[in-house]
Amino acid sequence: MPGLFCSLRSTELQYKILYEVFYIKVMETNMAVNIRAKGQRGEREVCNFFNAIYAEIYAELGMQLPEKPIAQRNQNQSAVGGCDISNTCHHAVEVKNHATPQVNTWWKQTVQSAKELGRYPVLMYKIERKGWKVVLPLNPVVFSNGEWQWYEVKDSIRAEISLDDYRIIFKAHAKQWLIDRGSIQ
Repeated sequence: MPGLFCSLRSTELQYKILYEVFYIKVMETNMAVNIRAKGQRGEREVCNFFNAIYAEIYAELGMQLPEKPIAQRNQNQSAVGGCDISNTCHHAVEVKNHATPQVNTWWKQTVQSAKELGRYPVLMYKIERKGWKVVLPLNPVVFSNGEWQWYEVKDSIRAEISLDDYRIIFKAHAKQWLIDRGSIQ
């Protein structure tokens, strides 16, 4: 009987180990899915932000708003590259929805993506319980051409603004874009 008890205990131990390994794998998979879903939620929020602005602009200009939303998630981004949101009037928008900020890393990614596309870099990020922030390149005020010789740039200078401030900037830009081109897309 002692042999049976030992084999029974080792079987229980094997089951326990298998259960723990399976549980860890499931949790890792769920975490990856949750992180991806959180990112997608952030992208949808940003699309809603842009589409609300577009609806206002079209109404102000007395134009018919397209049936489909104008700003949309770039679902092929991981496969073909590009920015997170399409149809943003030449803004290369990257969206981050994280618990901890990594603004320097995100900004480098945003600038690289914008350079590849020949667009204006815009980083929109949301930190848990802190709301949305927007990072844009900052064009320094230079009062004379001679001043440029003293101005050194190693990385692009950026400014962080509120979502409300970016809304004002983007609405003015998108309205003029629509007037000049007749279409957002």
